Amino acid sequence: MKRIILFLATNLAIVLVLSITMRLLGVEPYLTASGLNLTSLLIFAAVMGMAVPSSRLPFPNGPPSA
Repeated sequence: MKRIILFLATNLAIVLVLSITMRLLGVEPYLTASGLNLTSLLIFAAVMGMAVPSSRLPFPNGPPSA
């Protein structure tokens, strides 16, 4: 249980830091000009941050040898 909470907290912290950094650097107007939305980019980052490590849960030490 502690492992899952730390995993979720880490992903949330990464998305939060990414959001603050992009807003402070003023990247949003450049993203909007090229047709991207900062909110959708952050949601995509959160989904990928959750999905990729979760796909390794069945084999934490790598795939089994044949």
